[in-house]
Parts: sequence; structure tokens; C-alpha cells
Amino acid sequence: MTENVTIKSFSGGIRVKLKEEPDFDLILQETKESFADAASFFKDASIALQFQGRRLNEEESTMLLQAIQSVCSLHIICLVCTDEEAGDYYTKLVEAANEEALTKREQNCQFYKGTLRDGEAFESASSVIVLGDVQKGAFIAAKGNIIVLGRLSGSAYAGGDGRRDRFIAALQLDTESLRIAELKYKKDIKSVIAIKKKQLPRLAVIKQDKIMIRELDFTKELPENNLR
Repeated sequence: MTENVTIKSFSGGIRVKLKEEPDFDLILQETKESFADAASFFKDASIALQFQGRRLNEEESTMLLQAIQSVCSLHIICLVCTDEEAGDYYTKLVEAANEEALTKREQNCQFYKGTLRDGEAFESASSVIVLGDVQKGAFIAAKGNIIVLGRLSGSAYAGGDGRRDRFIAALQLDTESLRIAELKYKKDIKSVIAIKKKQLPRLAVIKQDKIMIRELDFTKELPENNLR
């Protein structure tokens, strides 16, 4: 058992609590030992990972991630920030993605790591999770659902398989160009005001034959008809 590194699970991910005082080399070694001991338990799980208790720079975070992945087969789909509220937003979207995949028994949900920039496009034959932003002028399409763990400012097309129960979700959604199945999004004044007032995670679904955008209420579970 390590003294300076503690692993705790939460719904959708793992929190790694690191003590502030020890040298980073010791933290790195103990992190590696902790995950090596738990490798058989984690197996090939897809999780969000959060470091707590110690301020890390980008290089240190990268070294810790490499150490973890060198001793176990965890698939870390995103590193959530230490801010509690923002971290919960990431976690809930990851939970939605995992639940959607399990409900439909899809094992081929794709992950796009990085930001799609102006002029770039990405298309998926399944559902897709973007670990970054979709900037204005970029395009993303999927036969299944689209989840953006960042800002969605570009164009998004979900439900390429023709299913109207697909959805588009993003931590920040400020695009005017959305499509689900055969329906295109038409913004109204209320939605524009809401987006400008606060930047909260938002969900786009089809309701009453049109695409509706609403804030994600994380005090409740996402409706099942949005996940299947």
C-alpha cells in the first residue's frame, strides 16, 4: 500500500488523490505501483480520470498518465479538471456516453482526441466522443450520437442512420448548425438568450418534430429515450 497516493472510484471514473509534500518522483513511482496492484480489477475499462490534492503542470500530468497506462489496460478517455463543478460536467457526459453504448450494446463508439479546427471534418460510422473542441468552420458527423467534451461551435450532424432518438451534447454549445436525422436546427430568441446568459452543458434532441436544445440537469438522469 502506498502512503502518498490514494485511488478512489466515482461514477464514470477514478480520482487519484496525491499528497502535496513528497517529491514528484516519489509520487510518480507510487502512482505506478498503485495502478499495477489494481490492474486486474480495472481490466479494459473506459474511464475519466481526475487528479486531486496536488497542483500538477502539463508535463507532470502527462508523466503520470504514461505511468498508469504502462502498467494496466485502462482506457482513459479524458482527464477532468480539478474544479468540482466543471469536473462533474465532464463526468456526467462520460456517463451518458457509457450508458448509451451499453444500452444499445455498441462496442464501437469512437473517440476523437483533439480539437477540430476551421476547415477540418470528422465522420464516424458509430457514436463519437470528441475530447476537445469543434471550432467554427469545422464539421463532425456520426451515425449515432455526438458528445463533445469541450465547445461545439462548428457544424454537427448526428443520427446519420436515420434514427430520430439520437442526440448531440456538449459542455458548451453555441453553434447554429445542428442536424439530427433529417431535421435541421432552427434557433429561436429564447435559446440565444440562454446561451449568452450562461455557458452550461447542453443537449440537443428531437421533440415534437423539431430539434430542441436545453441545459443538462445533472440532478436528474438523462431521459432514456435520449440514450437508446
